[in-house]
Amino acid sequence: MKKIKEKKKKRVFVWSGLIIALSVCVYCSFPNKIQNEDLPVVPENQEQITEDAEDAMPDLEEMIEAFFKERPVRDVPKDADLSSFLQGTFAKRHQDFGQMANMYEKVLLSDPENQDIASSLFLYFALAGDIQKSKLYASKALEKNKDEAFPRIILITDLIEKEKYAEAITELDALTPNYKTFVVPVVKAWIMVAQGKLDAGLDLLAQIKAQNLEALYQLHKGAMLDYFGKKEQAALAYNALLETSDYNNLRVLLILREFEDRTHLLANKQKLQEVYTAVENDSFISKEMMSQNNGSERVRSAKAGVAWALFDVASALVANSDTKGALFFGQIAHHLHPNSSVIHLFVGELLESMNILPQANQLYASVKPNQNIYLSANVRIVLNLIKMQQFDKAQSVMLALTEKYPKLPLFHMTLGDINRERKELELALKNYQQALKLVSSEDKQTAPLYFYQGLCHEELGHKDTAVALFEKALQLDPENPIYLNYVGYTWLEENKNVKEALKLIEKAVSYSPNDGNLLDSLGRAYFLLHDYDKALTLLEQAVSLESGNAVINSHLGDVYWKLKRYREARFQWSHAKTLKQASSEKLLTELSDKMANGLPK
Repeated sequence: MKKIKEKKKKRVFVWSGLIIALSVCVYCSFPNKIQNEDLPVVPENQEQITEDAEDAMPDLEEMIEAFFKERPVRDVPKDADLSSFLQGTFAKRHQDFGQMANMYEKVLLSDPENQDIASSLFLYFALAGDIQKSKLYASKALEKNKDEAFPRIILITDLIEKEKYAEAITELDALTPNYKTFVVPVVKAWIMVAQGKLDAGLDLLAQIKAQNLEALYQLHKGAMLDYFGKKEQAALAYNALLETSDYNNLRVLLILREFEDRTHLLANKQKLQEVYTAVENDSFISKEMMSQNNGSERVRSAKAGVAWALFDVASALVANSDTKGALFFGQIAHHLHPNSSVIHLFVGELLESMNILPQANQLYASVKPNQNIYLSANVRIVLNLIKMQQFDKAQSVMLALTEKYPKLPLFHMTLGDINRERKELELALKNYQQALKLVSSEDKQTAPLYFYQGLCHEELGHKDTAVALFEKALQLDPENPIYLNYVGYTWLEENKNVKEALKLIEKAVSYSPNDGNLLDSLGRAYFLLHDYDKALTLLEQAVSLESGNAVINSHLGDVYWKLKRYREARFQWSHAKTLKQASSEKLLTELSDKMANGLPK
């Protein structure tokens, strides 16, 4: 393996977000504290809705054939708007929820009795962030299945916004039991707050304390008391929160810091400041948000309180790997509390994690210059543009930002990333070096600057310089699987520190056991060490994870050859030549030579 670069350049680029990219759980409120049984029953709600929608959409070829043979196409009759239906189907395949919802809505105009589409539109509009449109169709979904929870959540949102609190409580009581351990008591509590009934709200909120949700209880309790101007009592709740181990995430720290700056009532100020500083220094996003601290996370309305409750559910769903469910609740939370920078970024990162980059960029573009995530949002736009290979646009945005903020190292680093992707290697090195000049100290955050310089020097043929830079990156960030892999494999190629090199690659795999590229590295390491049986197991697993990767397929062929499975080896090399990545002239030449002559003895 030529490390990761020749195999998967895009994977390397993703790590340019290391200096700013926080996992969505950084914004989460103790997601692991809400247990599975406390979450929405996704298999009976969210996934069922999605599966129903998928069942209503046959393969494109089948649909077209059925349509022109004048056979019924599930629930899309012959006189429906086929063009819009086709566009909706294409959009669905790319998770373009906005386009999908708009196209299916057009189909519904020509086929108003189509219950499947009518009952699914609320979900697509909600996932697209258009909660107003989602409200129009939520009742249709409930007409089809009165036990569906997701459309009921949309209706509850609408009722709360219209201040129809009695009706909202009736709908909350109709939710399935698994909502009643957290969602129902917390949302009801905020409805009581909206009506000026603080004591009733606190009584309802106390129900979640019995669910081992002490930190969430104290957080919402403090917010309710602060909302009513009871600062001393709010401080007691927040002080209790500080005594738990579950408060050191960005959302909570922003709330606590704003409260402390305003009231000076928190008891353990030193503890708060220590964690505040650690989180602030963790990334560019944290530093930007926490340094401005404009109070955008403070709960100033009952709607915002409900938003945080739904955000907590979304956070828990992320922790349980349900990104679509998390996006549903996250979009509603953002709708109810649009001024929250934390929720804004949370939704954006969810979209990015689902590779819905245009919608993520649209969301980031809505951030105003006076918001404390303005710079972070613009950097994310640029990174997403690079992922979409829109390099000219990315460079234009980044140059404008760098000119306006010339002393931010991340901006120069990102420009270097763009240059590197465009093979402007000397210019990339210049920008990386400029970024290094602007950093105050070398630590984990500066490691990518050395690593990316190493990639540039490697492509320029400066092998010794590249290796030294990779080693420097690993020294600064010794747990990073990418750096572990690069250094370990480089040492193996040079027959240097062989045992230590193998340990580095094994450590990298331990962090990312399902990464086909890293498994390929480990398999190739055992190949170079002549342990072909171990190499075979690892490389077959790597191919199963990265079936379209030409280099990994070529490496598997090499192992087959050494094991005297010559026919399988030649088949594997031949297959590798057909893959898109094999367009590299060097790789094609290597594969052709191996097919003709095999491997040297």
